[in-house]
Amino acid sequence: MKKILLSIFALSIGTTLFAQEETAIKANIEKVTVFLQGAQITQSGTANLNKGKHLLKLSGLSPFIQNNSISVKTSENITLINVLSQINYIQAANAPRRLLQIDDSLQLLQDQFDLGVANAQVYEEEKSMILANKSIKGQEALDVADLQDASKYFREHLRELADKIQEAKIHVRGIKKNIDRLHSEKNTLNHTQTKETGEIIMEVYAAQSGNMDFEVTYYTGGATWTPTYDVRAKDINSPINLNYKANVQQSTGVDWKEVQLTLSTGNPSVSGQAPDIYKWTIDNRLPEHKRKFKNELRRADAAAPAYDTEGLSEMSVAKSLSFNYNASVAQEATTTHQYLITTPYTIVSDNKSHKIDVAQHTVAASYKYLAVPKSDPTAFLVAEITGWEKLNLLPGEASIFFEDAFVGTSFIDPSSASDTMNVSLGRDKSILISRTKSTELSKKAIIGSDKTTEITWEIKVRNTKQKAITIVVKDQIPVSINRDIEVSNDIKDGQLDAESGVVKWESTINPADEKIIRFGYKVKYPKKFVVVLE
Repeated sequence: MKKILLSIFALSIGTTLFAQEETAIKANIEKVTVFLQGAQITQSGTANLNKGKHLLKLSGLSPFIQNNSISVKTSENITLINVLSQINYIQAANAPRRLLQIDDSLQLLQDQFDLGVANAQVYEEEKSMILANKSIKGQEALDVADLQDASKYFREHLRELADKIQEAKIHVRGIKKNIDRLHSEKNTLNHTQTKETGEIIMEVYAAQSGNMDFEVTYYTGGATWTPTYDVRAKDINSPINLNYKANVQQSTGVDWKEVQLTLSTGNPSVSGQAPDIYKWTIDNRLPEHKRKFKNELRRADAAAPAYDTEGLSEMSVAKSLSFNYNASVAQEATTTHQYLITTPYTIVSDNKSHKIDVAQHTVAASYKYLAVPKSDPTAFLVAEITGWEKLNLLPGEASIFFEDAFVGTSFIDPSSASDTMNVSLGRDKSILISRTKSTELSKKAIIGSDKTTEITWEIKVRNTKQKAITIVVKDQIPVSINRDIEVSNDIKDGQLDAESGVVKWESTINPADEKIIRFGYKVKYPKKFVVVLE
């Protein structure tokens, strides 16, 4: 087969393309490559052609086809003259059999409904007539027997009519429900029949009669996939099992049935044009109200010397960029990665998420506990993963499993990782942590116009596990941004980041053992200041 790739411009095809008789052809969707936005569809089929020109139409496609993405492969004896895509808005000429059945049922039910309503009206009129003629003998006196007979007649006949009226109403109500249900189904089928569909029309020349094999590939919107992960750790001595999964969604208007699926980290919907840089000019730019004032002065005296801007403050500088630049386009050239899914999948066009297994990785990891008792007196197990760069991971949510139990969710963000990627594996309640202020070592004093406050904190970490642990404990001291506020510290064994004030201690704690960390800080500031120090 030979490949012919054409850029499609639908308005330039000309009237000769539509003057020929169209031949409908069929092609199954065999392969789908899903990008982060959009999908590439590949359909193939066979058509029997006589020698000469033909106009072939492939229907029932997605209405979101991007014209210039269409690629066609044909047999060697076929020349592709032109190709275009279009949308078909016309309802199918042949109504499905179910629509005909619904119309017949609706006609029958409507007749039954009208008859039921008529019967109910007859019973109501009969009831009204009886009630209007209750006094049949006028003002004549009735003996007791006649009165009893009349009362019995009215009572029994009215009860009979009431039952018939109620039965008629129930019968009519049931028919109405069936009519409404069939109308709803009919509307759904009619919507399906009249929905927009895409078509690809190919003008070809067959050098000789015979079968034409063809393969059509095109890009369409309405599809996406997002990565998710299952992170499983058996224990702190085992590697990490990282199961890479994908949530695939599509609303292209066409179901994908048992297709060969490929997931790509590319995104053809984002421009691939590399940006350029052009001349950047700057000039003095007055504030709006001063420009208006300047113009008024010039109109008042056209012969006056140039307006003196030195007397004005708040001068602004304007930057004028003379090129179009999309901030979402990456500056660096990047490569995409594709995952070929070996199992055929069916994904219907319902925009629902379909979970697909992509890959499974076993990666080396070292384990540490992390605690920030100032925020949460809990130890969190963290896996430090190395060699993650080779896995071609994307940012995504992760379900965390440790020791065969679900412990929560986390987020994997390779863009923020360095040589080591940290993944939180959840809380460990067998490590007990407390943080208290030492009342004996904390004090306040006033010397002259200044006040000093000294605070000492004590952190206890107890390991109740049957094995030793390595834990990193973080806390902080205040950082002054006012030269009248002085901060000093009393930190032993910890690593202090002077810029952020964060202090970090890393320790190994044996089973049933306890680690005590003490640190403090002293703050001197004017006594008129209000400073929060805890």
